[in-house]
Amino acid sequence: MKEVSTKQGSAGGANSRSGRGATQQFIKPDWLVSVTDNFKFLENFRRPQNLTVENDITRRDLEEVPVLDVETNDVLNARNKIERDQFLRNIDKELVWSCLTLVRLNFQHLDSTAEPSKSSSYQWEMNWKHTRAEVNQVYEAARLLNLDAEETRDAIIASIFSDAVKNRTNFLIHNVHGAQAAACALSQLMRTDDPASKRSITRIVKAIKEHQVAPPQFMAQVIMAQLCRIHGLNPARLTDWEPSWLEQSEGDKYAPAIKSIYEKVASPFEPAHLTDDRERINFSEDERALLKELNIEDWYVPHPENENSKISHVVIAGDHCINYNHPEGFAKIAMLRGPNTDPLFHDDTIHTSLASAVASFSDSYKILRPEIQPMAIAGLRRTKTAVERVAAIMRELFSGIVYGGDDPGFKSGARSVEQAVDRARQKHPDLFSQDNTKMSALSKSYRRRAMESVAEILQHWFDVDGELPFESGSQKTPGDLRLPYWNAPLTYAPRLPNGYYDVSKFSDLEERQYAFAQKIREIAVELLRAEEWVF
Repeated sequence: MKEVSTKQGSAGGANSRSGRGATQQFIKPDWLVSVTDNFKFLENFRRPQNLTVENDITRRDLEEVPVLDVETNDVLNARNKIERDQFLRNIDKELVWSCLTLVRLNFQHLDSTAEPSKSSSYQWEMNWKHTRAEVNQVYEAARLLNLDAEETRDAIIASIFSDAVKNRTNFLIHNVHGAQAAACALSQLMRTDDPASKRSITRIVKAIKEHQVAPPQFMAQVIMAQLCRIHGLNPARLTDWEPSWLEQSEGDKYAPAIKSIYEKVASPFEPAHLTDDRERINFSEDERALLKELNIEDWYVPHPENENSKISHVVIAGDHCINYNHPEGFAKIAMLRGPNTDPLFHDDTIHTSLASAVASFSDSYKILRPEIQPMAIAGLRRTKTAVERVAAIMRELFSGIVYGGDDPGFKSGARSVEQAVDRARQKHPDLFSQDNTKMSALSKSYRRRAMESVAEILQHWFDVDGELPFESGSQKTPGDLRLPYWNAPLTYAPRLPNGYYDVSKFSDLEERQYAFAQKIREIAVELLRAEEWVF
């Protein structure tokens, strides 16, 4: 048994700004000390004294998340759906709200304390918005796998914490950190001396650790690329990396073990790759030594033949559906790639970035249980149309064409957006026909707000930087101008040891193009998130 301090306000504590109470001491059992790594993330996920008030803020925040009620075919928000649901008990819903609150407060705190140049609202705009949108996907997947109410609650909670400690440095082990964070948080929200609570915490921890298995080939590529970089076997960008490339390096003493790790992680359900209980990959000692360089101790596997893997598969399904067949997921992928990201994700254009989500769909789809695959296919159809609408608008936006009536001395972001949408509708009427979509009044409101945001992004560029930075050598024919990261490859700045990017050797035009590439990404994200409200 271990005595743990609940002292408030230590560095990094997520809830030190939320009205903490007096210092307390409480006793936690040894099993909980173990699964939390001695309460490693307790300070990040302290229960606030005003939890009821914070839960109300979380409820209002989830009003921003669109969902489709499959029974009534109505467009709702996530709060409405949870509160109208008759399957989960009220006590279970309250636990879900509390878990969402602790994660929300942590993301909010991390963003508020990050350096502006490094944050880019990474935690809030990316991880929190991903987390809150994933709740509904997990709920629907749980129903498809016939989970009972308590199992469904646990799957939702596992999903909430699965990315709760994810940052730019721990991608390959964020599942382990998320599991530890979940146990820390739940130790304050559940009775840990109750066998039912212990069962729930244990399977939540298990599901979070196992969700990392998908998409398997992508995860294998990332591990291999990191190991190759450490040992001087430098592949190019991740999109260029293939296992066959490693075979050319067989003379290197690390190459055979790296290749074996790749094969095992890429095919995690292959019996020959697994431990006897089929819950982890069975790595050799040489492979484990390499993986330790990435702080990976185990690779957890929810083998479908293990009856206790269902909750893990629901979490994987939710993560898959929000990442690879949902507009929010495509927005998240766009944010993760391109300028000012890891060199592995330096894509030529935004189209390459979005195509990576489609590739990951195919990769992750192989892991999904058959009962869930139709849900994923339906989501992909919807998202394909959404991406086509976004691309149609952006194509007109960056065409360089401006129709009459504008003062040549003043560029209007709002007018540019209005014209781009009108031209896209005229050229692609089927994409924009309301007969082919389901929209509510809220849907129209959010789309209007997204267009206003895009107009503001463009207006700021026009006011500060002037014209769009088309390639100087591209043809001057309207509609045929070349814009890096849109329809021409982007030139990337080298990354410095401190993590910043060196643009000092760029020409003035290249520097402006690199800056505008980030605006292209912002515009794509705004338009994709507006598509969340269109079903």
